[in-house]
Amino acid sequence: MHNLVDFLEITILIPCYNAEHTLDRLFKSIIKQRYPKKYLSIICTNDGSTDNTLQVLKNWQAKFGTECFTIIDQENQGLAESRNILFNNVKTPYLTFIDSDDYYEKKALINLCKSSDEGSADITIGKIWRRNKNKKISFWLSNFKTHNINQYIGNNLFFVWNKLYKTSFLKSNNFHWVKGCDMLEDQLFFTSIIPYVKKIRFSKHHTYNFVYSKNSMSAVEGGNQERKFNQAIQNLDAAIRNVLRERTFSQLEPREKKILTGGIYNFLMQIFSTFVLWPAFYGFDKQVQVSLRDSFYSEKRYIINEILNKYGIKFYTPFGWWRKFTFVVLNLKNRYDVNKYKMYDKNYKNKK
Repeated sequence: MHNLVDFLEITILIPCYNAEHTLDRLFKSIIKQRYPKKYLSIICTNDGSTDNTLQVLKNWQAKFGTECFTIIDQENQGLAESRNILFNNVKTPYLTFIDSDDYYEKKALINLCKSSDEGSADITIGKIWRRNKNKKISFWLSNFKTHNINQYIGNNLFFVWNKLYKTSFLKSNNFHWVKGCDMLEDQLFFTSIIPYVKKIRFSKHHTYNFVYSKNSMSAVEGGNQERKFNQAIQNLDAAIRNVLRERTFSQLEPREKKILTGGIYNFLMQIFSTFVLWPAFYGFDKQVQVSLRDSFYSEKRYIINEILNKYGIKFYTPFGWWRKFTFVVLNLKNRYDVNKYKMYDKNYKNKK
């Protein structure tokens, strides 16, 4: 990319809710991109914020100009529907999402464009810095060496952000976020779209700063844990249904089966991490830890198994190596009594 005609027309999509304290950092990182204004659009939702988010957005709109900066002020719709609204307003050939509490690395947009194979890739993915206060750690799983979609699936990085999308790829396949599904919504979306990706490219550069905080995880801790747990499992069901689209699993091509089962494994690991692993390691209330853990091992994993059986997906059941992986590899053996949960397996199998 050596001259202006090589730049891609991109829209940055930013869902915002009570983000007054982080938006300045985000928009400063966009300015530092030095991306030609004529090729850049920004669309933000103010999703019923109760703080000063709307005014901060208006301040930045005045700096960028209304011709390239759009604010959609709306009653609270939730993250999934906000992304749908943003997506439906895109008019450029390419788009990218960024969360309101994150920010870009320098030259992020240029590096994504350079890596997109002249814009021909359906999705182009950059490396990620994980930021925690003044520290930064590279997401080692994002250091891809080949443009291989299976490698991406296996690395458990189903984030909506840190990617450049071809707009026509998403719209021609009628992809969308399921309204009301705001728990593991990234995993639902990506499990749905990944089997349809024909061309994927990876940038060798870090392009995205994911700002890590306990608040990003404690949505599980903030009440209604059972409802959120159930929604995450419902999202798994919805993701499989969205991929199959009236087909059966047996009717899929081998490549599609491999990609779908990889996506499902990714989704299952996210469910386990969110509702069992994170509470165990990040100081959640003891009662919350026990409640979520027991719910998973006594009920939720069997519901997951029934969902997979319903679609004829036999590659995986949440028994056997699953327990070994979660308790040995993740070093939870000293925190949880493995033998306590063997009775659940026995009771479930007797019911069948």
